[in-house]
Amino acid sequence: MQPDATTFEVIKNESGTLLGYNGIRHGMLDAGNNIASPTLRYFALYIDAKKPVKMLTIGGGACILPTWAQSRGIQSHIVEPASAVLDIAREHFFFAPNLHTVFMTTGETYLTSADELYDCIVLDAFRSHIQDEFCYSPDGIALCLSRLNVGGHLLINTYQSADNRSWQSISHDLIGCENNVFIRAVQGHESNMLLFTVRESA
Repeated sequence: MQPDATTFEVIKNESGTLLGYNGIRHGMLDAGNNIASPTLRYFALYIDAKKPVKMLTIGGGACILPTWAQSRGIQSHIVEPASAVLDIAREHFFFAPNLHTVFMTTGETYLTSADELYDCIVLDAFRSHIQDEFCYSPDGIALCLSRLNVGGHLLINTYQSADNRSWQSISHDLIGCENNVFIRAVQGHESNMLLFTVRESA
């Protein structure tokens, strides 16, 4: 899923800095350079409470969450296939590539070839409003769970849409693997749903 670099835009105003892709918001910092995106704020609060040592983000985008996590001493790995968006993250969103391990590939390629284990995986792999077909499939979800340490957490940004699997279907897949699934709607974004689950056994 390689985005067309010409469709990215960075908007800066008195409210902060926003990364847009085909008119869809893909991350924002406020005027004080704090996380402004509701989705990322919820994820940050959750991660702060769980205190993982090693985190993987599938779908780096502006790398706002990995940058925040690294600043808190969390070892940060990122899967992002688009070099153009990583350049934007570096130039406009304080992303320092040398402080992270970056895999310039798709989520499918990484999940099916890597053997690293993580305390936390964030799945946020979108092309505009389209979710990555493999990563959000039952096989993709199962692979994400298999890349977690026991007790590790999987955080998923998803939403209800006419042309994608719905968050209810993804939640069903998770419940089939793990019993502990928490779902939260994102305030101000009716369609966005955040799913949280934990790998309870090997």
